[in-house]
Amino acid sequence: MRKIIVFLTVTALLGLYGCGHVFNPYSSKFQCPEPYKGACVDTKTAYDRSLNDKDKPQKKKKKHSKGQVAQVEKKTPTPEDVYRKDLYTKLSGLIEAPRTPVVVPPDVGRVLILSYTGDDNTLFSYRYVYFFLNEPRWVLTPVEDAKK
Repeated sequence: MRKIIVFLTVTALLGLYGCGHVFNPYSSKFQCPEPYKGACVDTKTAYDRSLNDKDKPQKKKKKHSKGQVAQVEKKTPTPEDVYRKDLYTKLSGLIEAPRTPVVVPPDVGRVLILSYTGDDNTLFSYRYVYFFLNEPRWVLTPVEDAKK
């Protein structure tokens, strides 16, 4: 009897060990298939680097003598920078325009209908009925002026 219990225990343990390979067919070792997307390091090293800011680009400091004034280099804007600035200027003008159309939402009413019984002894439970008090509308002036 004791041999059967030992045999079943060993068989169950081997079966469970084999299930780990069947249910998880992937390798559990950390691999870096795409190193161009970042550093291939373990978690602890990545955490330490994030605390030390080693991955951030360092700004080069220019050393000047005490009497020398540092000249600021003017960066010439790229066409993308000029386009982006023009686009932001145009969009900010549209947002700040005094006659921007606005939709005033409708006012919503709610009525509670209490429970009642019908003619054939049917119970109608309480419920809410929602409805619009007015329709939504477009306004070309600020909302505060439209409600006055």
